[in-house]
Amino acid sequence: SRMYFMLQLLHKPSCPTWVAPMSLGRKDLGVGVLGGMLYAVGGFNIDSPKSYLASVEVFQPANNSWIELSE
Repeated sequence: SRMYFMLQLLHKPSCPTWVAPMSLGRKDLGVGVLGGMLYAVGGFNIDSPKSYLASVEVFQPANNSWIELSE
């Protein structure tokens, strides 16, 4: 099993902050921040590199969770 994580680099760059895992591991994705939430858009499925993802997941820091938006 793989572990996916993000690092919080604002306050203590040397101390990683673990967040909830996404539903799918992604690579070569687009990201953006809007309204205090992180959006992960498209990319390729890490487990199936030729499989393009058309989905969007949103990280909500207030409750440490990801929600998948409809395609």
